[in-house]
Amino acid sequence: MNYPGVEILELTKEQKYIILALIGILVSGLAYAVYNNFTKASSAEIVITDTEELEPKKMFQPELVVVHISGAVKNRGVYKLEKGARLIDLIKVAGGILENANPDKVNLAEELKDGQRISIPFKPAQKEFCLPKSAPLEETSGNISTGPVNINTASAGELMKVKGVGEATAKRIIEYRDKNGGFSKPEDIMKVKGIGKGKFGKIKGQISVY
Repeated sequence: MNYPGVEILELTKEQKYIILALIGILVSGLAYAVYNNFTKASSAEIVITDTEELEPKKMFQPELVVVHISGAVKNRGVYKLEKGARLIDLIKVAGGILENANPDKVNLAEELKDGQRISIPFKPAQKEFCLPKSAPLEETSGNISTGPVNINTASAGELMKVKGVGEATAKRIIEYRDKNGGFSKPEDIMKVKGIGKGKFGKIKGQISVY
């Protein structure tokens, strides 16, 4: 259709191809811009959602083991230590060993186990008191002590200064403490064979554990 005063330009086939190519590039650019903006927005939403859903991390609480230490340490008792702790760590917590302790009899590098009981042995008495062969072994012998005798450190001769403790009982006291790591309280001496409540009542004022 012809319009008066209007001159219609006829495009060549090559010009039409160029125009179509330009339109295609323009459409592709717009599509890429829309897709890029949509991707960024989606990523931002995911990050925000993940951040909001994150729960605060709980403070790390190490696993503990409960162990009982007795014998030649300053503070006998039950302690809680981190899992993987060694015997040397337990001894430090218990205040260290006593002067007459014998740590060579235990493995200081031993790893502690929950519910474990460890007894640090005492050093054996350097001198054993021996009665002459002609002397009787009745447990009624012995002199009255001038002060409480430490049943954890006393030699056989010192133990026999307790009235009512003879040679046989003194040896049993030493054997018991070497095997079990000593006495935690005076009443523990009743665990020694031959010492009952009656005998303990007579000697309790003459003995101590420190």
